[in-house]
Amino acid sequence: MTTVSNDTLHIHVLTNQRRNVEGKGGRNRQYLEGYVEGYLAAHGHDARVHVSVTNAGLRDETEEFRYLPLERALRENILDENHPIYRTCRELDIPYVVLGAREIVGPNPVLPKLVQKTEGERAVDLFTGTGAAALAAARAGYDEIYAIDAKIHPNVRERLESEGIEIIEADFRELNLRELEPIDLLTADPPYASALELLKKLEEERPHVRTAIIAHGFTGWVRAVREIRGHLLELFREVKPVSKHGHELSVCRELKR
Repeated sequence: MTTVSNDTLHIHVLTNQRRNVEGKGGRNRQYLEGYVEGYLAAHGHDARVHVSVTNAGLRDETEEFRYLPLERALRENILDENHPIYRTCRELDIPYVVLGAREIVGPNPVLPKLVQKTEGERAVDLFTGTGAAALAAARAGYDEIYAIDAKIHPNVRERLESEGIEIIEADFRELNLRELEPIDLLTADPPYASALELLKKLEEERPHVRTAIIAHGFTGWVRAVREIRGHLLELFREVKPVSKHGHELSVCRELKR
């Protein structure tokens, strides 16, 4: 629902994602509202966003995503051969892309490039999705790689297992990251509503993480990107921002313990 007051656009969003919106004392709601306001501001709109929760049956947010065969995406002109996501899939031999509500949202084309600039023995990829970061870690020479997600497509599983990557199908909230330490490389490209929960988990568990590459939104989402990066600065000894292809990421060194 949209209303106008004093030349300001007010957008009211209704969702059934109660856990994701009301979690962390309401901070997740602020995060979501900031994402939308930042996107609209980047497109020249003065808007205020208000998120409310309905009582409809709840679903996990990842159910809103679905896998689409790469060749079908190309055939139906959803992607072209010059698109960064298409090139990433070709380079890593990934057979699927991730389709969101309106557009292709994965794999993240920047994350694998950053991964291949790192080195170490053990890599942990949370929210693995198409497995791009885990496959890039294999290319970078990591000996022990874990790809973790609540659900992993059978074809993606087959591709990851062909590289000797260990798959863990689990909700990240149920994991104890300290059981996987020392972690030379931690990668994560979480859905927006899970990003703050991941940071809170890192804060509470404080696993031994040497390098972390965290994707946290798109360039137009100014407020949300700033908030996540602020939390990362509190958690890690060094944080380097990376902005490319419209994606915002941070390369972080040494989780404080």
